[in-house]
Amino acid sequence: MTLAPDPLAHAPWALLRPHLAEPYCFLLDRAGRSVPSFAGGRPSSQLVVDCSGRVRCWKDGCWRESSAHPLVAIANFVERSRARPLDTPRWLRGRLLPRTVGYLSYELACFIEQVRRADVDFLDLPLAVLSTYDEIDAWDPDTGAISRVHFDAGGAPVPEEDRGSSPQTWEQTARPLYDRGFERIAAAIAAGDLYQANLSRREVFDLVDAPADVYRRLRRVQPVPHGAFLRCGGFELLSNSPECFLERRGDRVRTLPIKGTRARRAEAGADAAARKQLRTDAKERAEHVMIVDLERNDLGRVALAGSVEVARFGRVASWATVHHMISEVRATLQPGTGLAELLRATFPGGSITGAPKIAAIDLLAGVERYTRGPYTGAVGMWNGGAMLELSIAIRTAVVRGGRACYSAGGGIVADSDRDAEWAETEVKLRAWKSCVAQAASVDAVA
Repeated sequence: MTLAPDPLAHAPWALLRPHLAEPYCFLLDRAGRSVPSFAGGRPSSQLVVDCSGRVRCWKDGCWRESSAHPLVAIANFVERSRARPLDTPRWLRGRLLPRTVGYLSYELACFIEQVRRADVDFLDLPLAVLSTYDEIDAWDPDTGAISRVHFDAGGAPVPEEDRGSSPQTWEQTARPLYDRGFERIAAAIAAGDLYQANLSRREVFDLVDAPADVYRRLRRVQPVPHGAFLRCGGFELLSNSPECFLERRGDRVRTLPIKGTRARRAEAGADAAARKQLRTDAKERAEHVMIVDLERNDLGRVALAGSVEVARFGRVASWATVHHMISEVRATLQPGTGLAELLRATFPGGSITGAPKIAAIDLLAGVERYTRGPYTGAVGMWNGGAMLELSIAIRTAVVRGGRACYSAGGGIVADSDRDAEWAETEVKLRAWKSCVAQAASVDAVA
């Protein structure tokens, strides 16, 4: 079933288009929410963590290396970049404004816990790229107005660099590799080593259109509340994520894990039945409970005693191609909890690893064979370490040199069926494949 076209689908393009010629341009696209979307380009400072964990920062017109731990370097960079806007329009007052924008790769987990890293890094991308902007554009979802916001800081623009591997080396997950991974996870569950693991697969696509045009079409097909387009230096991230990983405002933090999927149906009655089936299915609910408990435990590591609560459990939300089951877990952080401590307790999100988390990450590195890169890491914005909004980078493509790598996964539990789990990944690929299959030309949008 296809939802009615988003009447505001032009908004992301109107925001992004003025910045497309600028290095490290970005769009944070908040479709379906009464919150602003943001765009910008030409950052004045930047932090890059390479595949080995080496940290470099651009500031005051030159690159400097840091010997700090990647999480500490990220936290310090974000905190130093905190700045007040000079000219906030009334409608933006009280909102989180993105002073810093970027991504964190899934493999940052290897710098948090003693876990195995996959053998093959065929993407060869930085573990993190965070950029700080001196001005941004914001789109008002109520009026359609676009306002420019300036921050009280400035510096020399970051020079654009070419990062990442040649796309000719990119490989996709063959079905036999996925099946072997499934069987190894099933055996580990049967042995009592873990309860759930989120097995993913990747496909590689040739693209005709420019990455921004592909994102524009993807947004039309399936608008989501945490969409993003990031140009990162020789490659782009196109994220169609519906999932909030972390949202922090001062000492309050929340996460909204997604676990449980059903495909949309063309006929209204069948679609309603799919929603009900997802909500009542014993396997899906058990899988969801595991992840909610994991998220409660993760937040509990840095929360005040007794403050962790499940604000909403197991509601079903619908997008153009899928229904998902979502919960919300909230907590009050202990005094002095910085960004490094929060990420150390929660990253990567439990909904895309499994339970127990460390055992799942370790096993998945062996069965998936390839590093995930930005996929299932995090994408989002900061203004200091106590103000942030990060998505989990699911439904996210890496685009480079006319090719795209797009991954999809799902949770494997004791009673999972191998063919059904593969079919679920196809459902999650549906919106992306629809965009790639469409004609290269796209009707102009005013």
